[in-house]
Amino acid sequence: MRFSKEDEAKLYYLYMMADGKVSQEEKKIFQRICMEFEIKADDRHAIIKEYEDLMEYEDLVFEAIEKLAEGLVEVPGRLGGNTASYVSSTINRQWKAYVDAKRGARMIWNLVNIGYADSVYSPAEKKIVNYLVEKLEVKPEVYKEFIDIADTMLALNKQRQWIQMAYTQENVIAKKENQIDQEMKLLADQVELTIQELEN
Repeated sequence: MRFSKEDEAKLYYLYMMADGKVSQEEKKIFQRICMEFEIKADDRHAIIKEYEDLMEYEDLVFEAIEKLAEGLVEVPGRLGGNTASYVSSTINRQWKAYVDAKRGARMIWNLVNIGYADSVYSPAEKKIVNYLVEKLEVKPEVYKEFIDIADTMLALNKQRQWIQMAYTQENVIAKKENQIDQEMKLLADQVELTIQELEN
């Protein structure tokens, strides 16, 4: 079994429900990711339909994510007392087989980006990301860098909102927003550079 782009999209949607709601900002990011994955609108809606009933149940969302990870392997019916250790070790091997270092890091960045989309990186979201950082064997320093970049992007977006309220001249607003756009692009480029420098 392989971890397909559709499986990855399912992971993102489940994650979006972790704090009990899906914001408009998160929906936009999810739609963009599905477009990048060339997932058709009908398939995207099917993913939403499949999991929307879990919205109010944080623990079930986390369990669903764990099961999605475990779905990468087919567990033999009779393993006696070694079932847990077999499943754990086999899942880890399968993650490595289908999710290399670059894809794993990009998944974590996408999750962090979604988590910050509504300006609040909730404890439920952190729990899921911490679980997947360990599962995907993403280096702690890479995860920390992603968090630092996300914090900076959040601060820049808040600065953009302040500029729109503090200034009335359109040319002044446009100039300052352009500066923010340039800084945001530099940060996005830094994320991409970090991912590309990883060895598979």
